[in-house]
Amino acid sequence: MTGPNELHAASAGGPQPGAVTFFQTAANSLRDRFRLRSAFAGKVWLPSATADAGPCGGRQRFTSEWLYTAAAIALVLRIVAALWSTRIGHPDEIFQYLEQAHRLVYGYGYVPWEYRFGIRNWELPLSLAAILELLRFLRLDTPSVYIPAMNSAAAILSVSVVFSNYSIGRNLFGENTGRASAILAAFWYELLHESTTATPEVFATYAVMGAFAFATGRRRNRPVLTGLLLGAAVSLRPQYAFAAAAVGAYAAFAWGRGSLSRMGLAFLVFPVIAGALDYVFWGTPFISYYNYVLFNGVYNIGNEFDPARIFEFVPWLGYLVPLTILSFGLQPLALLYGGINWRRCWPVLLLIGCVLLPHSLIAHKEYRFIFLMVPLFLILMADMVARWFLPTRWIAIPIGVGCALFVLTSGYVFARDDHLLAVLDLSKREDVRAVIDLTGSWSKSGGFYYLHRDVPLYFAKDLSGKPVNDYRRLASHIIVGGAHPAFPGFRIIARYHDVAVFGQISPPTGYQAAPPKLREPRQKGADGRIVPQVRRLL
Repeated sequence: MTGPNELHAASAGGPQPGAVTFFQTAANSLRDRFRLRSAFAGKVWLPSATADAGPCGGRQRFTSEWLYTAAAIALVLRIVAALWSTRIGHPDEIFQYLEQAHRLVYGYGYVPWEYRFGIRNWELPLSLAAILELLRFLRLDTPSVYIPAMNSAAAILSVSVVFSNYSIGRNLFGENTGRASAILAAFWYELLHESTTATPEVFATYAVMGAFAFATGRRRNRPVLTGLLLGAAVSLRPQYAFAAAAVGAYAAFAWGRGSLSRMGLAFLVFPVIAGALDYVFWGTPFISYYNYVLFNGVYNIGNEFDPARIFEFVPWLGYLVPLTILSFGLQPLALLYGGINWRRCWPVLLLIGCVLLPHSLIAHKEYRFIFLMVPLFLILMADMVARWFLPTRWIAIPIGVGCALFVLTSGYVFARDDHLLAVLDLSKREDVRAVIDLTGSWSKSGGFYYLHRDVPLYFAKDLSGKPVNDYRRLASHIIVGGAHPAFPGFRIIARYHDVAVFGQISPPTGYQAAPPKLREPRQKGADGRIVPQVRRLL
């Protein structure tokens, strides 16, 4: 199939058949005026890789040494975060996915309300369970080993966004933009922080960005890869369907109708798998997606108001506050740049709109829902740097800003949660028979994925006002943070800053039986009001 450069050369070299000549002449004229080009004469207008591409014309080999160096640095930073940091960004990260993978492999763990009412698909937990099962087969079955290993697996996958951002920036804007985009993706703190996170929005972001990178290219085998990635993204995060549709439409126009059928068939693979898993685990194909809309959109379950997160729930504020604060004001600047240069930046702006607008219509707003915005805004920032700073002596400005931001956010990226360290301490002790955790609620505990002991686990609300003297009959160990009373019969056996681990001095021969359903916490608004309508396998 003739590419755009070949069409340009042909039109300059001599007369062509009438209709083709007309379309080529029109395309060249409009390209010169608006700095656009036609991927296929008369079909769709795509941004042009501009003169900053250098002698290779924006087609530098993907295997260039500098790109692999950037990816290697990105991988090292992510592996360090995977091995060192011990933190939970959001309870769903553990209890919706990793805890369920642990439950699949080891047979015990918390069952949140979403897994009792059938509003989660098992596609991601099952994939994580496969890795966890492999680690168990290799006898790497302690939290101090399998947690860094699972984090490292996610970190390795996250490096894909460095290559995706490079390809998108190069294909749409030129070599310099591609390089700047890859460097930003390698070092940007939000991508580093989430690199160890195993949630649908994070993995769906990698899939959409990979598909977008393929869509802006022109190799014949890419329709299948693009379709597979878009299907994976939608099955993991249906809210990204609009962005996936935009990428698919872009690719279909760029490659022609012949690729549409292959891309469409490949797209169906992961949704079909998700539907089959719903049938196996819940008894009805695609029921988790239906229940998700029903419970969140109709019943409004789980959208309790939290004054500390007002911007997430107030519609008129939308995502403006987190977009501005968490990017240090750079994300609105990038969007402004893209708006001013819309003829050049419209494909990226289109995807941003397909993420931001649908999510803004939903009352429950959390910044993690629009994680796909992060690598997209970095592409706009990269193009701004490549156009405004690289050709001048002012390139030191973005470099200095980038270094300052990296230093300022390093404590956030490489943080270690003292409470989780205390739980990991208990996971190594053979004398753990039951645990009382007084540091907070079950949703912040790390669950049995961190504790890895099939024992009763109590929290303050489970104790029902029991006196401290009764704790000896309930648990062998207590975790407490900050100022705490004395626990008769217990002594401190470990301390992590202000978090202390207590163990019994003379343990009793037996402990009080744990109440039933202790690992199936109740959900306000669902339990007692709605009866699960699914056949629960686990």
